[in-house]
Amino acid sequence: MAATRSTVGCDTACTITATATVTPAAAPPKKHRRVTVALAGARSAAIAGDWNDWSPAPMSRTRTGRWTTVIQVPPGVHHYAILVDGTRWTVPRGAPLASDGFGGKAALLIIPEA
Repeated sequence: MAATRSTVGCDTACTITATATVTPAAAPPKKHRRVTVALAGARSAAIAGDWNDWSPAPMSRTRTGRWTTVIQVPPGVHHYAILVDGTRWTVPRGAPLASDGFGGKAALLIIPEA
């Protein structure tokens, strides 16, 4: 599966720019996906989505300044967002979007069956 790249924007006015990459993780089974996000100026990052009941899962900063984590997500279409500095939710610009049910938007993560 090829990496999908998109720019993360903010749902409110802010200056955070980011690039998100979702790829299969090297060692874990295919239901695991590595998510990597570049967030300029972020002090912390977490990912949340319908697969984890919207409970923000912390991401680790890499040596290159990006944020990364491996998520376990079943095949299908999933809603998600990135929480920056514990206060700002962002969604990748250019990613398919859907209503979050609260007047905002959530990004869609599509995991194929095979």
